[in-house]
Amino acid sequence: MSDSESDQPGVPPHLSIEQPYPEVNMASAQSIESAVFEPEVRVWSPLTVGVYAVVLAYPCALMLAVRNWRALRQQNRIWPHVIGALAVTLPLVVLMAMNARIARLFSFGVNVSAFAYLREKLRSDIAEFKRSHPAAVVSTRPWYSALGWVLLAFVIVLAIAVPIGLLLDVFGIGE
Repeated sequence: MSDSESDQPGVPPHLSIEQPYPEVNMASAQSIESAVFEPEVRVWSPLTVGVYAVVLAYPCALMLAVRNWRALRQQNRIWPHVIGALAVTLPLVVLMAMNARIARLFSFGVNVSAFAYLREKLRSDIAEFKRSHPAAVVSTRPWYSALGWVLLAFVIVLAIAVPIGLLLDVFGIGE
């Protein structure tokens, strides 16, 4: 068959079913497919996330966990954890206004719980990702690369907690 002819009457040669994309061979198509569907994923280790929970507070660790879930394409895990953190934060702010000592103990307990929970949750999520994407490369980021995200989480929590604390003070709730 010549370049100007086609097996199908009335179909131009460049739309022929035999060779739809003459400039793409199968080897390059497979390498493109593997690059698109089997990426390198960089996450913070579950231990790093857990340590940030104890050292700086659970919202900071949650920020890192959210970044990890986005990298692992597990966005369905984000909102339940954010809502859970808000459900813990709001009573904690009220408790801080009422009795600071009990609030510190409660906060410490929440941070230790976040350490254990997020560490194990991320371990299982990373293992699940590796099972479902066997060709993907999962590498860990250094712990210090999280400092910017952790500071952002700290600012966000302050932006939520300070106005609530001020409102409680205006209404005379607390010490």
